[in-house]
Amino acid sequence: AFRDARLAVLSRTHGLGGSGAMVGDALVPVADLLNHDGDAPTWWGPSQSGGFELIATRPIAAGTPITTSYGDKSSREFLLHYGFAPDPNPMHSVELQWSLDRAADDQLAEVKRGVLISLDLYRGFRFSAARGFGASGRPIRAQEWDALGEDGQDR
Repeated sequence: AFRDARLAVLSRTHGLGGSGAMVGDALVPVADLLNHDGDAPTWWGPSQSGGFELIATRPIAAGTPITTSYGDKSSREFLLHYGFAPDPNPMHSVELQWSLDRAADDQLAEVKRGVLISLDLYRGFRFSAARGFGASGRPIRAQEWDALGEDGQDR
């Protein structure tokens, strides 16, 4: 029961991201019922007076459902936090992790790993239709690699 209640709350909170008393998340009645639309005619967030506001950013015809954007998120983030993934999702991305597992028969594994580290390529990368290709994790530097020891390097 607690898990279900916690998940219900987490899927309905609004991150305020402001400063001072407005940092954090808030439950906002009715705003949690708005459906997602990446091109929504609304903006929401903390108001100057310390409350929450939903503003129309362009005219909304009478009878048209009011929607809001849940933000630029990958399909994984949408599914994890909201229980759905928009289709199509221009912000969808796939994360890849470079890895060179030590194979008993690969005598060049250490050389390959050294090249990736020296080129700052031993890290995670994200591919997205909207954002293209980009690094999503910080590189592992040669000194850090050496400090991991053999057990850490094999992970």
